[in-house]
Formats: sequence, structure tokens, C-alpha cells
Amino acid sequence: MNQNKEIISQIAGIENWSEFEEFVKDLYAQNDGTIHVERNYKAKGASGRNREVDVIVKFGFNPHIIALGIECKYWSQKVDGDIIDVAYAKKEDLKLDKYAVITTVGFEAGAELYAKSKGIDLFIIRPSEDDDFGYTGRIIKFKMYMQGSRPICIKFNASIIAEQGHEADASAYVQSKLSNIVLSEKDADLDSTINLYRYTVETTPDGITSYTRGNYVNNLAKLILETWRTQNSNFWNKQPSSFAQKIRFEKPTAIFFPNRIVVSVNEIDFTMQYIKSESEFEIDRGRQYPMILENVIENAVTPLSASPPSTPAKFMMCESSPKREINLADKPDDAVGRDGVTIHIQCSAPMSISDSDQTSIYYKLVSNENGIAWAPINATNPNSDIGET
Repeated sequence: MNQNKEIISQIAGIENWSEFEEFVKDLYAQNDGTIHVERNYKAKGASGRNREVDVIVKFGFNPHIIALGIECKYWSQKVDGDIIDVAYAKKEDLKLDKYAVITTVGFEAGAELYAKSKGIDLFIIRPSEDDDFGYTGRIIKFKMYMQGSRPICIKFNASIIAEQGHEADASAYVQSKLSNIVLSEKDADLDSTINLYRYTVETTPDGITSYTRGNYVNNLAKLILETWRTQNSNFWNKQPSSFAQKIRFEKPTAIFFPNRIVVSVNEIDFTMQYIKSESEFEIDRGRQYPMILENVIENAVTPLSASPPSTPAKFMMCESSPKREINLADKPDDAVGRDGVTIHIQCSAPMSISDSDQTSIYYKLVSNENGIAWAPINATNPNSDIGET
């Protein structure tokens, strides 16, 4: 049990008995029902003897106040029955309602029986353990498998029509618009400047050509997204699908940009990049609940949570519950065990790859002379094979 003391010392920053008493005082001071907490409480008992209590706690609401005395034992050995005698004598002499002994190393078996007969509560502050968190254990392990795809290498077979002398500026503008297409599932997020329309062309006898916008066809991003969605669904549902995609316009279709720039679109080509990823991560609940206040007499546990840095106390008591004996062989089918959770996700939107994601391994489906296979994506530059738009 000395090991518990050393671990508690590291977690709570306790180096001696005085700091342990201060720790216990601060712990009880955080309770909502606490009215007053005092360390090194001194008073004359009914016997006339002067008594000193390590920590005294008064809680409740006026006029119903309960006084609790606490003996704090930051020892290297288990607490024996002599301390129970001392605790009981102080409780009776000072007319306290309750009395408890708190330590980090445990109690001798005889001391536990004696304390129970005298109505003295015994507590051990110890590091949290797997069984304190049920069948899952202190650390929840996650394995995540994600699959999806994305359109890459989007290219346009199109013609840019602009006023004479402004062709270069028009080309640069169109390139900037079409190389940054946002494929959004929400219509409100779609860029209306890349809407597609039918159009007609008229040329006057003096050689002036005009392009007249007709009926709305679709939004360019939405059209690509709809085509992607169909192919993505086909692939993962083992229906006919392919890497190369082509959208062909049988009738004259164009984008009418500001500044009298017209882009007549004949075809749109893009490649379906099929992706899957594997990742593993853990959530250590012991970081939030590093210690347990265990009631030896009542066989109950109270988790001690690490407080935010902005609060005065480092730890706070959480709700108490009966201590459970965990038998992993009896784990219910719907309970998460020590082996963790496996999650499978099918992406309903184009799957993205983060350059900063160090927890996942990504694979892409490639076709070569040996057939179709999954190959790792370059971890240092996962978007290197997207290509130019």
C-alpha cells in the first residue's frame, strides 16, 4: 500500500502530513453542503480535556448542522486500532455527530471491525483503477474504420469568351474560380456565380457576337457533387462504377461570370479517388478522475475529479456510489469491454484528408498492372496526388 501513498503524492503534490491535512480540508471545502471547514481545530471536551482535531467539517443548513471530525493519517503503514480509540474518544468528548479516519495506506483488519462497532468511518484515498470505471476500464480504446471517396483532378473542356483586350484577365479570373470549387451539401453554401445556364449565340451583320443566358441548368459544384454521390454509392454497394468520370453537355451550356465573362462548358472530367482510413486512439478517464475516496466501512467509492486550473482547489468530490466487483467474464453483451470500441463510418460527403492527422493511416484504391489494390497515401503530403484543376 506504500505504492498508493507514493502515487497519491505525485498526483496531488503532497509531500508530508501537513500538506495531506490541507488537501483533505480543501477537498471537503468544495462540497455544496459545507458551511465551515477548519484545520487543527482545538476545543475543550466534556471531560475537561483539551482536544485537537486534524480537520473539522460542519455541513447542512441552519438550524440543522452536522459536525464531522476527521483524523488524517499520512502514514507508511496501515492504521491500527489505537487510532480508532483516539477517534472515538474525540467524537464522544467533543459531542461530534460523525468521525472519520482518512489515510492513503489502508487499515488493519482489526481496526476495520473495531471502527464499525464504534460508528467511525474509514476512508482510503487511492489512485483510480480499472474496476472503478466498470467493464470498460479506466482507458477507453477506440478503433475507427472510415471509408469514402472524393473527386480529384477536376478538369474542364471549356472556352472562355471575354471582351477584346481583356482575355488574359478573364482567364486568370476563371482559373481562380474553377480551381477553388467548394462541394457543399447545403444549397445555401453554394457559389451562385458558377451556376450553369443554357445559352444562345447571335451575331449581328457587323460582326458583333452576343451570348444570351437562358434557362438554369444546375450549379457547377452541385452537379459535380451529384455525380460523385452516385458513383460513390455504386462503388461501396458493389455496383458498376469507375475511376474516370465525365459529364457531357449535349446542349450549349455556360457560366455567366461578372464583367461579361462567359465560359462555355462542353465537358467536365474528374477522377474518383476511393479512400479508407484506420485510426486508433484512447481516452484516459483517469486524467479526469485520478483518485478515489473509498469508504471501507460502507464499501462505497467517491471519485475525485481534477478541477479546472481556474478553481482554487485541485480536486473535487463527485457523486458516491457502491463499490462494484467487476467480473469481466460476466460482461453484458451491450457493455463496452477492456478491448474497446470499434467504429465503422461510411462518409456521406466527400472524404477529406488532413495533413496534420497523425493518428490515422489512409489508403487509396489504385489500379496497376497487377490489378486493383489499396495503397498507403503519402503521410507527409496526403494531397500530393490531387492534381491541377
